Amino acid sequence: MSLTVNEKIADGNVYILEMKGFIDTSTASVLEDELKKLFLERKTKVVIDLAGTEFVSSSGWGAIVGYLKKMQQGNGDIKLAAMVGKVEKVFKLMEFDSFIESYAAVDQAVQSFKA
Repeated sequence: MSLTVNEKIADGNVYILEMKGFIDTSTASVLEDELKKLFLERKTKVVIDLAGTEFVSSSGWGAIVGYLKKMQQGNGDIKLAAMVGKVEKVFKLMEFDSFIESYAAVDQAVQSFKA
């Protein structure tokens, strides 16, 4: 299984991580490294685009939740977008929707930072 991450910028201060593939035990460190890099660069408004993500394991969710609090402490946030299938099902089943905002589309997630 593999994971690729493409970083984009929107509206000058919102960073989009476009994920493609599987986020599991062997690839969660790729996501975590990207989140760490953004955090250390004080880029704390992050949208994770999961449209191309087929699976997120507990390791992947752990990386997201771990950096969620750090980003929030840095006056930012992590928001999820474009979840499909099993990824969205697990997200809701684990009740992550009670503390992580998610949106149907990346543009909606980006716009939510303006509210």
